[in-house]
Amino acid sequence: EARAKFYRLWPDLRHAGLDLDGLRHVVEPYVNYTLIPEPSEQRDDLYFFDSVDRLLEQNFVRIGVNQRWQTRRSQQIYNLASVQTYADFHFVNEGDHHHGGDFGNRVEFAPNRQWKIVGMAVVDLDDPEANRGELGVEYVPRDRWRGYLSYLYRNDYTARTAGSMGSTLLDLSGDSTWLARTFEVSHTVVLGAEFPLGGKTDGRVEYSYDIDTGRLAEQVYEVTRQLHCWMGSLRFSESDGDMQVLLVLYLKAYPGVRIDTSL
Repeated sequence: EARAKFYRLWPDLRHAGLDLDGLRHVVEPYVNYTLIPEPSEQRDDLYFFDSVDRLLEQNFVRIGVNQRWQTRRSQQIYNLASVQTYADFHFVNEGDHHHGGDFGNRVEFAPNRQWKIVGMAVVDLDDPEANRGELGVEYVPRDRWRGYLSYLYRNDYTARTAGSMGSTLLDLSGDSTWLARTFEVSHTVVLGAEFPLGGKTDGRVEYSYDIDTGRLAEQVYEVTRQLHCWMGSLRFSESDGDMQVLLVLYLKAYPGVRIDTSL
């Protein structure tokens, strides 16, 4: 991966409505090339411990740029807005389909620490058509409290993975999964909230409403407990009449590493 960083300062810029005390624009362009040979063992023959066990053959180039607009608040740097943009160009097929790559864009605007607006879109580079789009708002009144509302659009497409062993790559097309998933056309509204249940216990509820069918597509109830070195989570969900109970254990030092069991 090759990466650079450029920035420009407007130290005397002031704006009362946006609470601007100076402005800095940071631009970080990068190029990532990933080559992962075909694994010697098929993923279906391996126990799923982490993302390494889900690897597929990959050979692709990602060209991207990350941008941030920052100001000063309470003598600290505050990220007012950010834009993440990338384009993937794949040179090998994945499964029975050829998907040459995606153009992804994610925009985030946080006028203050309580409110945040997020929008994203993914376009298929082979057939210029929007595969996924999302627009949402988040409200954080105080620590450990969060409410969010979003609209999600999915086209009829199969998301392909784009994983690099040497870099953490943004994934906007496949719900951050290492499994190639096929989606159908859908329009969904998601409403959720996170809140404390005690000193070390938090709760979360989330409801997904399918606009096309006019029914509740999924509901999730979760309780998370902070342990000494771990975080434990018990999750109940219902989707299309199917109930699921999931127990997840996270290492605090490595939140990406988890052990889960589902019923």
